[in-house]
Amino acid sequence: MKNVLLIAYHFPPQHGSSGLLRTLKFVRYLGKYGFRPTVLTIHTRAYEKLDHALVSQIPGDVHVHRVFALDTKKHLSIKGKYWEPLATPDRYASWIPFAILAGCRLVKKYDIDVIFTTYPIASAMVVGTTVSRLTGKPFVADFRDPMYDDYTQLSGKALRARQAIEASAVTRCDHVVVTTPGTRTLFRTRYPNLPAEKISVIANGYDEHDFAQLSPPGPRGRNYIRIIHAGLLDQDYRNPLPFFHSLQILKAQNLFAELSFKVELYAPGSDDYYKKCVADLHLQDIVEVKPGLPYHDILAEMLNSDILLLYQGNACDHQIPAKVYEYLRTGKPILAFATENGDTGQLLSSNNAGLIISDNDPAVIAARFAPWLRQIASAPGNWKNHLKNIHDHSREKQTESLARIFQSLVQTD
Repeated sequence: MKNVLLIAYHFPPQHGSSGLLRTLKFVRYLGKYGFRPTVLTIHTRAYEKLDHALVSQIPGDVHVHRVFALDTKKHLSIKGKYWEPLATPDRYASWIPFAILAGCRLVKKYDIDVIFTTYPIASAMVVGTTVSRLTGKPFVADFRDPMYDDYTQLSGKALRARQAIEASAVTRCDHVVVTTPGTRTLFRTRYPNLPAEKISVIANGYDEHDFAQLSPPGPRGRNYIRIIHAGLLDQDYRNPLPFFHSLQILKAQNLFAELSFKVELYAPGSDDYYKKCVADLHLQDIVEVKPGLPYHDILAEMLNSDILLLYQGNACDHQIPAKVYEYLRTGKPILAFATENGDTGQLLSSNNAGLIISDNDPAVIAARFAPWLRQIASAPGNWKNHLKNIHDHSREKQTESLARIFQSLVQTD
């Protein structure tokens, strides 16, 4: 067994980001492929919300080390305002010196062979890059997203910090891992001296173990089509308002007298704002904003849906949300507001997984959504997406790919 140090902000019992699943599942399965993981992460006080449900999935022999950290916004602000340098490169910058010291100590204590660090939390990448430089250990930099792109809205100083951190990690690391082909292309363009063999795509995925814990859905006892969205929305990149307006058009056309359906938005963020939008459009009988659920509970709701709703704006063309793989695993048809040429759109369209709408015009949305909904309503529960080779998207399979990268670095070290 070789030893790997994983440095990550998102790790159970943090709640609110699907990103924690990436590190958690690597930790869960790396032992199967010859690597003993040790985790370096942040003190739980720095998390906005906690959910202990997934802690039980951390293998009992895995050492998890938490270091001092504060959330600048939560702990160091006065009336919601704080000194910007205290939140550069992010709100958790206070853990950097403590994590570097702990990381160097852990490398020696556990005879670490390779270091793995995952973004998006820029300070984590600072820690990984520095610990690798100080200890001389091989370093894998995992970018779940690029640190910046054409749509990034940051001050000049904050943007320059992100650019410097990303460039330092890419230049100094021994291997770059990204989650989509689009991000790989972006990085090859951004860093022309980056050899093709030094960057790999390891997608997010689903874990069959999580689905095995769920009870199979019972008989379909409802007389309406149930549409579910799980996770955050926003007015910039994942904006549901054009869809809401299309529902208003269809309501005026008496579609709802013909078809009965309900849209449920679980933990969209800005809940009061979306509730007001729904009320203003008189859609309370169709759209409901609901609180978040523990991870396995929301998976169960997905399995008990008729349609799964997805938003992925053109600013996110080179990203594929982790929940897409869980959506695909359920076998449910997907209503996706995304560009067909983006990474998410290509994944869905290549597997005939549902309806992709790239237009933001409510009239166009209404015209495309209504006939598709009628088709599904004609035989609810029988329409399935047609994902090919589902097991290729499992978290265990992705961990195997990561272990191969680790092994190549250990052999050449």
